[in-house]
Amino acid sequence: MRVACYLKLLLIAALAGNRPGTAQEPLPVQNPAAPPAVAPPAAATPQEAAFAANFAKWKPLVAELGKIQTEFQTTAPNDRPALIQKYEGLRKQAMELAPVLRKSAEDAYQANPVNKEVAELVFEFFVSDFEEE
Repeated sequence: MRVACYLKLLLIAALAGNRPGTAQEPLPVQNPAAPPAVAPPAAATPQEAAFAANFAKWKPLVAELGKIQTEFQTTAPNDRPALIQKYEGLRKQAMELAPVLRKSAEDAYQANPVNKEVAELVFEFFVSDFEEE
């Protein structure tokens, strides 16, 4: 079922932010008059840009869902219905965005199959589809 795929994506996205070496390091201060030390990366394809925009919408949803799940464990039973309602609203948003994210990931992969982030996500879609059948 597609729900299993999307739940895996929630987990993958949550874990993607916790990978060692993915922390943003501050950029070194450069002299504005000096030329950049390294050439800027090549512009992303339009498909990769669309994927990045959708993934940027996806990540905060996943993060907030994870926070609610953690908070639920320590919340008093009387306060849980509000958390459940909030969780279900965010889950609905994530489930609506998931097919859009999938399509944009597939398009981005076709445009640039060496993009590791896109390739990993497309692979997870493939594995999930395979497990469903």
